[in-house]
Amino acid sequence: MWKAAELRRPGWNAAPGPGEGAREVRKEIHMEEVANGVFAETNIFGCNPGFIVTRDGVVMVDTPQKPTAWGGWKEAIAAHGPVKWLINTEPHWDHTMGNPFFEGKIVAHEETLRNFHNKSPLWGFGIDGVGPWIAEADPEGVSIAGNYKPRAPEVTFSGDATLYVGGEEIRLLHTPGHTSGETAVHLPGRGVLFATDNLFVDHMVWWQDADPFDCLASLDRLRGVDADVVVPGHGPVCGKEWIDRMEETTREVLDRVRSAIGRGLSEDEATDSVKYRDLCVLDQDYKDVHDRVEAVSVRILYRFLKGRES
Repeated sequence: MWKAAELRRPGWNAAPGPGEGAREVRKEIHMEEVANGVFAETNIFGCNPGFIVTRDGVVMVDTPQKPTAWGGWKEAIAAHGPVKWLINTEPHWDHTMGNPFFEGKIVAHEETLRNFHNKSPLWGFGIDGVGPWIAEADPEGVSIAGNYKPRAPEVTFSGDATLYVGGEEIRLLHTPGHTSGETAVHLPGRGVLFATDNLFVDHMVWWQDADPFDCLASLDRLRGVDADVVVPGHGPVCGKEWIDRMEETTREVLDRVRSAIGRGLSEDEATDSVKYRDLCVLDQDYKDVHDRVEAVSVRILYRFLKGRES
């Protein structure tokens, strides 16, 4: 259904962008051409960023998280033309950290802009405080990020929106759930859906800011989108059957949390006792945070279920 397009870059000279003192960093970039002129990278730390090649330039879908990936991506994209638009599908910084490094207007749902600088309940800081994280998780990237300053979306919309670039129709579908501004990207002319973080495939599921009931409603909407190829927010490229699997996982975790509430467990007790990692494939890149992801997600789901009872 799709073919691999592996782009190997033996090295790149990082141009001064968000920081100063950039230096050469060696990084291999591995992308799949999931449809004609539509690329995604799923073998990367963070979200699954992608881009669409049109006759008038490139439209990016999110950005790589680690600074050491930015230069290779910029070089790979440059071979296809300038970046005209950069879509932020949500405010979490695994999707938006690279914003300052890439050109083009940044477009996002108005809720994504409203929550852009929020602190993450999982990490305890937001995009304005990523410096220490870069130093720990991507030490080679410190000199690239430099004095990092985030770049927020410049164009916003409510509801759904459509971009027309180089004859390409790019539909931005407001699919709240994982975040209130979550936005799926549908390319009807190429049969591709970027489902973003309402869909995790072979990956630990995160519900750190989620409304699980909005998640279920949005999964139902995504199920009706005409697409042969689905790029999830995390995990390998898949087909639409994975939407059903994600719904099953969500409902099972909700049932486990609901059972804990029914047994009279407090929020802290439920957070300690309810587990769902047996339903997920545990990505080793995140092995150090699986406990935290599980605990924060259960706490969020507990609060939503208790709120519906009151």
